[in-house]
Amino acid sequence: MSLVTVEDAEVVYHRRGQAVRAVAGASLTVERGEVVGLVGESGCGKSTLAKAILGLVPLAAGSVHFEGEPVVPLGRGPRSRSLRGMQMVFQDPYSSLNPRRRVGDQIADGIELGTDDPPRAAERRTLVGELLERVGLPPEFARRYPHEFSGGQRQRIAIARALAARPRLIVADEAISALDVSAQASIANLLASLVADLDMGLLFISHDLGIVRQLSDRIAVMYLGEVVETGPAEDVWARSAHPYGRALIGAIPSVSNRGLPDDLPGDVPDPAAPPTGCRFHPRCPRAFEPCAGEVPALLEVVPGHRAACHLHTRGVPVTAAVASPDSTHPADGTPS
Repeated sequence: MSLVTVEDAEVVYHRRGQAVRAVAGASLTVERGEVVGLVGESGCGKSTLAKAILGLVPLAAGSVHFEGEPVVPLGRGPRSRSLRGMQMVFQDPYSSLNPRRRVGDQIADGIELGTDDPPRAAERRTLVGELLERVGLPPEFARRYPHEFSGGQRQRIAIARALAARPRLIVADEAISALDVSAQASIANLLASLVADLDMGLLFISHDLGIVRQLSDRIAVMYLGEVVETGPAEDVWARSAHPYGRALIGAIPSVSNRGLPDDLPGDVPDPAAPPTGCRFHPRCPRAFEPCAGEVPALLEVVPGHRAACHLHTRGVPVTAAVASPDSTHPADGTPS
């Protein structure tokens, strides 16, 4: 049984009388001890899917299960104990911490959330210090306020607060994008070590495909509310099986490439009025006759690697090496 199973999830917002399918039938899984990187352009629904997994927004259709239990939206009553095993690390460490409370008190909130028998004050202080040490900070930092820390330190505190609830899953939604480059690397390394040490799952959402590649065991590529490709990280990176995944990876600048690949034409369409058929077809350099009228299924291309593209249903091989930033010569290899 997977730690998290998302099947055909749909999230609908209403905007000026229009129904907007921000997530339009997305499916993915996260296993224990696994990092799944979720990538895609802004506006593709990544953050909304993350919120749906945690029950922060309701599903219009489909399902989300955590350790086999259905995830229900948060309400006024307390959440079931088992579902408290999912925690989130938000993008902005400046706004995710309460500026009026000491960081130790905020971490202690998570400790009480994660147990039916809250510890006494002395034990709670000890646990807070241990959590700070686990994320690379001195225990005495517990007495300070958030404004006394750098961005990277605040994000470490936010991670300690998430760990306090003894999670089996952490969702990191752009958790490094607001940090400087050195802090990004250290926080990514911290998350990777926590997954290995605590045998938990991590859904890591980021625009930085380089860090996603290094951190993730599997990558899921999302476009306009749908997961269009998923597979082992190195396999997706080297042999992306969807034109959108290939374009994302090929657009990463590199001094080793002879030149930068062309940007994708146009912008992500309005989810209130998505294209018919394959949602990517108006921007796809490989689009052909069925793409505008038929929705492609998410099919297994090779074991463990799935893609939603009509080129596969027509038997056209599109799994040749992508123009990788690690390659001296971009290699396409797909038929025109």
